[in-house]
Amino acid sequence: MRKLTILAIVALGCLLAGPSLATDGSKVVPLIAGQNMEVGEVIVLHHPGTDGKAPHIHIKYNVFEPWKIKAVHFDRQIYKKDFPLTPTCNPKVGLFMGNFEFDKPVTYFKSDPIYFECGELFIGAHAEVFKMEYGKKIEETAWAADCEFDVNEYPICSDAKRFRDICYDPPGRGSWATFFKFEKPCPITEP
Repeated sequence: MRKLTILAIVALGCLLAGPSLATDGSKVVPLIAGQNMEVGEVIVLHHPGTDGKAPHIHIKYNVFEPWKIKAVHFDRQIYKKDFPLTPTCNPKVGLFMGNFEFDKPVTYFKSDPIYFECGELFIGAHAEVFKMEYGKKIEETAWAADCEFDVNEYPICSDAKRFRDICYDPPGRGSWATFFKFEKPCPITEP
């Protein structure tokens, strides 16, 4: 019984640690709504390319009950300055590479394959989410963010990468919209 309790504590600690890189090279990032509520997760699934398929990623959204997704917007860039931004450094989600609105709300979404072999990518992943609470519809905007969590499971996103930091030096002005970095090391080839 003691071993089972220790395993449960270790597993809980791993869950609360924030973003993680799975053993297959995929990355899990919390989906944060209203700047401080974890409503789900965004997962970058990496596929090395097999059966004649090129290496690629999928961007996958999962929201937790009672949340639902109305729309998703995502983009990936090699250089963060290449994201479509307004002059005040707010992301133009309508110009992101992936834009999907759902007639019926969903709790899950997975993108088509996006070619990517290896290296570093910056990913902006946005969702329009809502929940019903006491008969009232509560709507929020949500961003995938490299946030850590305190002991009360409250997200601490002060070190998250924000779009505003691309434009401003020193950073600090602009919206709270966030992006994150995904890395897949390139194989080392001997000459």
